[in-house]
Amino acid sequence: MKTWKVTSQFRGKIYTHDVFDLKELKGDYVILKEKWLDNFVKSIENKNYQIEKINLLSLVDPEGKEITIQGKFIMYIIFNCLFAEHYLPIRLLMGKLQSGEIIVFAIGPEPFAKAVAEDERILFHPLFSLIEEYKNIEEIVILALPKTIEP
Repeated sequence: MKTWKVTSQFRGKIYTHDVFDLKELKGDYVILKEKWLDNFVKSIENKNYQIEKINLLSLVDPEGKEITIQGKFIMYIIFNCLFAEHYLPIRLLMGKLQSGEIIVFAIGPEPFAKAVAEDERILFHPLFSLIEEYKNIEEIVILALPKTIEP
């Protein structure tokens, strides 16, 4: 599977995660209406989650090219979501298009990515659990943004 490398900094430590290219997994990226982001921000404002903000330091695409993230709206969201009767640390790498829509271009971890490759509908459960079904998400959501961006 094609892999993106996401490097972030949290409480003085550097972390690198692999997330898997959604276009390779299901044939295309997922585009969400701008309203999804509005609803996500509202869910944060309603304090349904404990948010841990971390710094997104670098992003490397599957071909090994480092993507410039400063000044771009790129989010890396990590949260524990109920998946196959267990909580799994779902990872979503997302960006905002000029049209205002949100693009989901990589996901993780590997078991989740493989499940989405088999049935793309599986991806929509965590995406919409973030804004609708709070009972399926454990409290902590980690939101990584470039230093120049605020949600």
